[in-house]
Amino acid sequence: LRKDLIDWNHPREVDLGSFFLASSFLMQVSSIYWMLKSTLQKLLGGLELVEHTHDQPWTLGPPEVEKIMRYTAAIYIPEHPYKNYFNDLYAMGLPIFLPSIDFLSKLWMEVKDTEHWMPYDGWLHKQISRVRLRLEVPEDLPEPFDLRTNGEMKVRSWISLADYFHFPGLLHFNGLADL
Repeated sequence: LRKDLIDWNHPREVDLGSFFLASSFLMQVSSIYWMLKSTLQKLLGGLELVEHTHDQPWTLGPPEVEKIMRYTAAIYIPEHPYKNYFNDLYAMGLPIFLPSIDFLSKLWMEVKDTEHWMPYDGWLHKQISRVRLRLEVPEDLPEPFDLRTNGEMKVRSWISLADYFHFPGLLHFNGLADL
């Protein structure tokens, strides 16, 4: 995010009652995601919930940054352990709500590869070659590849290393009631 796009000397103007739901188009195949989104829309009543699903251009020019910064908060649902998209939202200073490790590991098992209709591996893809950077690997750390076998446990182990769970000021939820 370019620093010249934001005037850091003035507090951001906020349209109270407007929320930014940031996710991937891959989430559209998850029943958990659809339930979360539809229930949020009902609970917000007349408040605005704007969804951005990564299939739309993400140019981050001044008009788009200003528009995003006007939202009350962002609800970010990642589909990978690392996303620049998250870093952009974080740099904008928006309050960000994210799924907890447990909730995200359940959600990821519902996200399907649209070509083979199996769990979407993403960065943990089963066909990535096994390269070891050191000789010893902790015994309790499962190999991340192929989420068809013990996928939820693998996601829980590896996602815990992601920025989403270490940056200060983030708010994690363990389900809709918690959000």
